[in-house]
Amino acid sequence: VTEIEPIAVWATEGAEYWILADGLALPVRPDGPTTDLRIVDPLREARTPGKTDQISPALLETAFRLQREIGLSEFRFNSSTGLNFGLPETKTWVYWGDGTQFEAKQVALEAAKPEISANPNTARTLSLIAPGRPYFREYPEQP
Repeated sequence: VTEIEPIAVWATEGAEYWILADGLALPVRPDGPTTDLRIVDPLREARTPGKTDQISPALLETAFRLQREIGLSEFRFNSSTGLNFGLPETKTWVYWGDGTQFEAKQVALEAAKPEISANPNTARTLSLIAPGRPYFREYPEQP
C-alpha cells in the first residue's frame, strides 16, 4: 500500500476533491489531510479535456507559482477568465487567465501595483489574460 498525499483541494458545486501532483482528483475524506491550496471551480471547468476526474496539471502548476509569488491560498477558476483572485489588502480582483505567459503577466502585475497601492479601496478588476494589453475596469461604489 502506497499512501498518497493530496497537494490541493478542488472545490466544485457538487463536491470537493483532493488533487494529486499529476492533477488526478479523488473524493475528499473527512478524516484526511488538509492542503494549503484551494481552487474553487463550481462548474468543474478546470478539468482536463476529455477527463472528468483530473484537473489540468498546467493550471495546477500556475496556481502553485502564484501561491509562491503572491502568497495566496485560494483561487477561483472559470472558463472565461481562467484563474482569478483577489489581491490581499485591496479591492482589486485579478483575471490571470491560463498558465501561459506567466512571466509577462507577472511583469504586467508589477507595473500595475503602484496604481493599486495608490488606490487600494477602489473596486476594480485587472485583466492580465492578454499581458501585452492589461487593463483595469473600475466599479462605482454602491450608495
